[in-house]
Amino acid sequence: MLAAMKTIIPVMGFIVLCCVSSYAQVDALDNSNPIENEEISSPKNTVGIVRLFPKMDEKVNSYRIVDVKTSGKTGLYLALTNDGDTIYKASYKRKKLKGDWVSYYANNQRCDSGKLNNNIPDGVWKSWHPNGQLRSIRTFNSDKLTSLKNNLLRYNPKTNLDPIINLEKSRPGSFGKNTNAYQAFIKYVSRDVLNMSASMSVNEKVYVNRLDQMYYLPPFSECFQEGLYMDFNASGIAADSGYYKSGLRDGAWVERIYDGNILGRGAYHHGHKTGTWSFYDRNGKLVGLKQFNKKGEQVSAKYYK
Repeated sequence: MLAAMKTIIPVMGFIVLCCVSSYAQVDALDNSNPIENEEISSPKNTVGIVRLFPKMDEKVNSYRIVDVKTSGKTGLYLALTNDGDTIYKASYKRKKLKGDWVSYYANNQRCDSGKLNNNIPDGVWKSWHPNGQLRSIRTFNSDKLTSLKNNLLRYNPKTNLDPIINLEKSRPGSFGKNTNAYQAFIKYVSRDVLNMSASMSVNEKVYVNRLDQMYYLPPFSECFQEGLYMDFNASGIAADSGYYKSGLRDGAWVERIYDGNILGRGAYHHGHKTGTWSFYDRNGKLVGLKQFNKKGEQVSAKYYK
């Protein structure tokens, strides 16, 4: 599997690079703008044909990226098919994605939309199922992510009150995990895809979303959640809902587990389950209770037939 993962990335990069119009000026962008990543899009690195995304084996229609400049440093990237259909629209400033973003499935339904601030999502971000039903709502704060990154460099345990920073000091690596973009959409990304997608360009991620609709890869790599979080199934029924505070789950939550058949209700505090959680079957019958302490450790459980 590891060998296959090493193979798929350059192959997919080659497909996307060949599809980009020569006048689009995208190739000239450095890696601070994730539209194209020359390192993984180099034709000389293409070997093998094993892929995790079968539909990517299909011939991809050529498309072009049009750079619509609004000033010397700002503009809009339009990715268009030969038929004129929009693949995505992305505003940029100083070679970084900044402003409105929207991408589309091959059936012209929206795939996702939101705002980016220097390649980091900011505000409400939504994604849709291919049938047009809303799939997810996430709320992000790009300024808070930048601020907390600076706080990590000058951490003072006496003055710092951010739980996510204190969590990082007690559990190194937790900050990176909680601000990883794919952690925010973990339900829609398998482990193999997650490992592979870190090296993909935005173009490659959009094509995975557009053609392999069982996955969702956001066009950013890091984020900071602050506010409403919701998931919906393809029928429009809410699957999970709750709120994030300072990058961690906090307050009342509803979760569907075991393929959506069991409904759990309870609360989080600083990212940990806390207090009593109730679990119900698909008919709304109570099937269990679990008690958690302030550290998120389960201290008791009771089950009902």
